[in-house]
Amino acid sequence: GKTLTEEARAAVRDDGAEVICLGCTGMAGHDKTMEKELGVPVLDGVVCAVKMAEGVFDYKLKHSKVNAFAKPGPKEWVGLGRFAVVD
Repeated sequence: GKTLTEEARAAVRDDGAEVICLGCTGMAGHDKTMEKELGVPVLDGVVCAVKMAEGVFDYKLKHSKVNAFAKPGPKEWVGLGRFAVVD
């Protein structure tokens, strides 16, 4: 199979990708090397998540208490019967 960098290179070349987003902790740490090779920004999902958490903390952000949005409806679970806990 192709390497991560080869797949990303194809996305840039063939699909016109202008940024690559690494979405798995298993890919952490590959961003800077890939950026140099590909010539486009490469975002490490772990770094992005940590920076987002730091921003929320630094600005002392809280969730809204207004309740202006509808709560999500119930979800239908399909195909999970074998995992059900039965007393």
